[in-house]
Amino acid sequence: LLLSYKSVRNAYLKDLKKIEPIHFQMSSISTESTTSINIQDEWFQKMKLVPSAKLLSIPEWSDELWRQSPSPDGGGFMGTDFCHSAGSAVRILDYLLIDKESKDILDKNLELEYPFLIGAVHFSNKCESHRGLCHGGTFCALMDDAIGWMGFCVTGEVKPWCGYTVQVNTALKKPVKIGSTLQLESWVARKEGIRKYWISSRLIDPESGDVHCEAEGLFLLSADQV
Repeated sequence: LLLSYKSVRNAYLKDLKKIEPIHFQMSSISTESTTSINIQDEWFQKMKLVPSAKLLSIPEWSDELWRQSPSPDGGGFMGTDFCHSAGSAVRILDYLLIDKESKDILDKNLELEYPFLIGAVHFSNKCESHRGLCHGGTFCALMDDAIGWMGFCVTGEVKPWCGYTVQVNTALKKPVKIGSTLQLESWVARKEGIRKYWISSRLIDPESGDVHCEAEGLFLLSADQV
């Protein structure tokens, strides 16, 4: 039996009407042009109290005027940061660099030789795909960002643009509702040679522990850094 486009479309719209709307409450977030804002989630406030936790302070995220001013006095960028600016659809609010000795925060069974990153991520209504749910592409962008910045921190210090991400393999595990603030994690899984770092990352619900996304990527340290 062949169905016309119109009959198929009408059947689809009829089914959509049966779906109950998803109700959510937006997290309390400042719209100020700064990355270090007041995140109300208790889990992230506790994370900041970890003795070895260092808050990443990156001018290109927090100072839009400097970012878009011509170099050498300014950053020389042409636009806003895709994942860190105040207007980002999905915004990484903060990153913490934490010493490997505190690995139990991630998984006590992990064998870590490097520090790791923990971030807080907010999903705004700008990244909506299906009704009330976030687009899977936002997950991929987060994995790329977390893997890249973990690569910039492999020495224990923050060295932006000391290398680059060349591969990201992402697995989408569970949908995320618009308005969610979740935990982004990234750590070095292994090192290959003197320049290649295989980095793992995941997006989890800090309350339930549910994993929404996982990824593994390859970060390549620039030749002039070795």
